[in-house]
Amino acid sequence: MIVLLSYSTSWCQNKNIIPFTGVLEQGDTLVEVPISTIKIANSKMVELKYEKQINAGLKEIVLNDSIIIKGLQNNIVVEQNKSKKYKKQRNIVGGTGIGLLILLIISLL
Repeated sequence: MIVLLSYSTSWCQNKNIIPFTGVLEQGDTLVEVPISTIKIANSKMVELKYEKQINAGLKEIVLNDSIIIKGLQNNIVVEQNKSKKYKKQRNIVGGTGIGLLILLIISLL
């Protein structure tokens, strides 16, 4: 219907105009468009409208997914920092234990 409406309005605007002089002037040439072509064009435009709606929904899903991914990446960074902290503490405790064991052996001799 959209194509048919624009076709009919452009046809109305392109009629031959008779100016005040009485001479007939030629306007644009009229083109006949089959109804089947108009129906196909209208269906394509409706399909495009639905495709745009689907794309808008997909963009929203991608945005939400990117927010979730950023949150998970932040959690990974926090966990890596905790793991480094625990490794450092483990190494300090292990080194201290070995040092005390060596001091105990030296003191017993």
